[in-house]
Amino acid sequence: MKKILLIGKFTDVIRSINDCLIKEFQVQLSTVNIDNVKGVVSIFRPNLIIVCHVGEDNIDSELFQCLDENCPATPVLVVATQEEWNNVSPFCQDKRYEQLLRPVNSQQIMDKCCSMLKINPLSTKFPKINKRRRRMTILVVDDSAILLRNIKSILEQRYEVVLANSGKMALNVVEKEPPDMILLDYMMPEMNGKETFENLRKSENGQDIPVIFLTSVDEKQKIFDVLRNKPDGYILKPPDRIKLVDMIEEVFDKYR
Repeated sequence: MKKILLIGKFTDVIRSINDCLIKEFQVQLSTVNIDNVKGVVSIFRPNLIIVCHVGEDNIDSELFQCLDENCPATPVLVVATQEEWNNVSPFCQDKRYEQLLRPVNSQQIMDKCCSMLKINPLSTKFPKINKRRRRMTILVVDDSAILLRNIKSILEQRYEVVLANSGKMALNVVEKEPPDMILLDYMMPEMNGKETFENLRKSENGQDIPVIFLTSVDEKQKIFDVLRNKPDGYILKPPDRIKLVDMIEEVFDKYR
């Protein structure tokens, strides 16, 4: 799945662009803060960068210099009014820069991104993605209310998120309405992650659901026994936002 970095102030416009793109791409949001941009670029390694000028007065030569130094081969799309584009166009002379003048609609955004990425969304290059029109549902299971809230805040822009604070509650959710994936805490009271996983695989609705374990650093040795049951992976708590989304998408890709 192609990766798009969306840079700008979190306005309604940038949210609508994000909502449009997450149907087909992996999208990462960033403010225009130079340190934030550098950090995200180094970890996320986008295939395309979109700079959204809406409501942002701090977009200047420093941002484009940062992009030139840290990702010189990555195409950049600037979404702006004509006046905003006139202000920044002197910094965007390289042929990798393109502009899209506001107002724009979702189809224009999608068409432009596909063009710059040299992708035809109607071609066979998107067979798996086109099948996924609805938002995937992820069940997060953990006895910590704080961690449940944190993970929900990370994932809710991209997925439907269902929360369960125990293994028993998770099994009840799966029985009534199976999710597309489960993020499962390893250490829980009463029914731990290993026992919950084993019960899932015995149930009719849970035997084929991809499962990623959530585990603390000091529990890594304990997880090796669980891995023999062939879950789809594990990630350390507290999860890094980018690593968590990357792992989820990698697992979904295997099942598409």
